[in-house]
Amino acid sequence: MGEHGIDLKGGNKVKGIKIKRLSLIIAIATAIISVFLLVGIYFSFVNYQKVLTVSSNYVEWQQTAHKMRETSDYLTEEVRDFAETGNMQHIENYFNEAENNKNRDKALAYIKEHFPDSGLYALLESAFKQSVELMDTEYYSMRLKIEASGYDVSEFPQKIQDVVLKPEDAALNNENKEQLARQILFDNAYMTAKEKINTDTNNCINQLIDELKTRQTNAESNMHFAFTFEVVMIIIFIGYSVFIIIITSRQVFDPIMRSIPLIENDAPMPVEGAHELRVLAKTYNTMYNAHHQEASSLKFKTEHDALTGALNRRALDKLQVAANDGKVAFLIVDVDNFKQVNDTHGHLVGDKILKKVVSYLRLYLRSDDRIFRIGGDEFAVVMFGVDQTAKNDIKEKVDGINKNLSEEKVEGLPPISLSVGVAFGNMIDQTLISNADNALYNRKQSGKAGVTFHE
Repeated sequence: MGEHGIDLKGGNKVKGIKIKRLSLIIAIATAIISVFLLVGIYFSFVNYQKVLTVSSNYVEWQQTAHKMRETSDYLTEEVRDFAETGNMQHIENYFNEAENNKNRDKALAYIKEHFPDSGLYALLESAFKQSVELMDTEYYSMRLKIEASGYDVSEFPQKIQDVVLKPEDAALNNENKEQLARQILFDNAYMTAKEKINTDTNNCINQLIDELKTRQTNAESNMHFAFTFEVVMIIIFIGYSVFIIIITSRQVFDPIMRSIPLIENDAPMPVEGAHELRVLAKTYNTMYNAHHQEASSLKFKTEHDALTGALNRRALDKLQVAANDGKVAFLIVDVDNFKQVNDTHGHLVGDKILKKVVSYLRLYLRSDDRIFRIGGDEFAVVMFGVDQTAKNDIKEKVDGINKNLSEEKVEGLPPISLSVGVAFGNMIDQTLISNADNALYNRKQSGKAGVTFHE
């Protein structure tokens, strides 16, 4: 073999090396892209945590500032309730918040700790002082209400006992004292002080928002860079992955994956992909079509009357089992004097009459009403969503059918009529069928050719 000769074994070896090199390049490229992507994800996570921390702190700061106003409003609500009702529980709630929970003091201390050099503390401190000053008015209102209600002042907290009423207020009768106790909690001075507390608290919250924006801007700037880098790496990785997937799966995996759910849902397979898959799909579809045509024909035959095309008794039995609660009307329809017609004109004419009856039932009834042949000349009709308010409508339909059947001249058919028994109920069961049958019996006894409703 010369220098430029071709050896089959050697040729295969060279080809194998190229595949190995391609695999190695793919592995290295995948590793590099993955490392860069992981780095981007890590920095995005770190900066996200920073943004989350700032936002979480803001919620806590804002709740703390709101606590000052909420506590002041709570104390006002309790003292006003006491002034209205005299219930001592409101006094207990008031002093439990003011002297035990001390949410106002905690809010002020929190802001001082986290914002010692900002104006936030000064605003909240102003709201705190104003709230404390309002307490003197509230103590005074409590003392007035206590004396007006005849309570023993010694049973109340010392701060109320220390309140000294003005001589002119002390001289008021009990009714006027109660009125004054309520009035001073709603006068201009009190409401102005409350408004000042709200204003200082709102200004504090607005400054908190400004502080948040500054901290968020820095954190979001870093996060934006990390996120952009991560998105770029994801796009590169996705493009690279799509390129590899398209090459290896276009002719096999995609057709198989599209076929699996269709097979699970009893649908034909798409004829696509590699030659072997196309042959398999064509064979499967041929078997599928043959099976479904046979199953569809068999199902129709088992549930339909061969002569009239109406549903049969077997279908009615299934409907009884499957019916849900609701308004339903059940009609039993009987062809009057059918045996006599058969005996006189023959069975072929009788068969045509039965077909004609079904055709008129379909013509006059609603498209979703179900018609069953349950005997030789006996039919049943199920009308869902119908109650006794439809009596007149049902009667008009039966009369219309009878009018046409009694005047029938086509195909040499003799005139006939229908007797109908109707029962209404909540579901299709034996009781409903029996009621309709009794109504039909009454119709037959009263002259046939019409409709009788079960009462």
